[in-house]
Amino acid sequence: MKFGKILRATVDARLPQWSEYMVDYKLLKQAINREAEAQGSRPPEEVAAGFTALLDPYVEKANTFYMDRVEDAVILLHALGQYTDQLVRRCHRRMASPPPNLILDAAPTCTATSASTASAAVSILANCLTCRTAPRPS
Repeated sequence: MKFGKILRATVDARLPQWSEYMVDYKLLKQAINREAEAQGSRPPEEVAAGFTALLDPYVEKANTFYMDRVEDAVILLHALGQYTDQLVRRCHRRMASPPPNLILDAAPTCTATSASTASAAVSILANCLTCRTAPRPS
């Protein structure tokens, strides 16, 4: 039972908002022990069906938890994509009319046209920094 206790303590301490999605390992272990003690009193199919019925709500909780995290990630990715597109537009505006005191060296100019991922954002910002046209905060 050590795993269940450690997992519960970790979630309670670090991620309390996840506690409602936890599997009750103690309850499942007790059900398994009850069946082990009553060996042969019920047919195996009935035992399996009972345990499956006990486990199904936890599978649903885990699935709900996973789907919620995927939805959060999609929302975050969309927001990052919008922010990246904004940075690209700023970079291009600054390249169209660089300030007179801007000293450009032989570095390549910022040529990105659109970006929708975080890795593309890093690449675009690196290009903007290379051509010394980092976007200013609005």
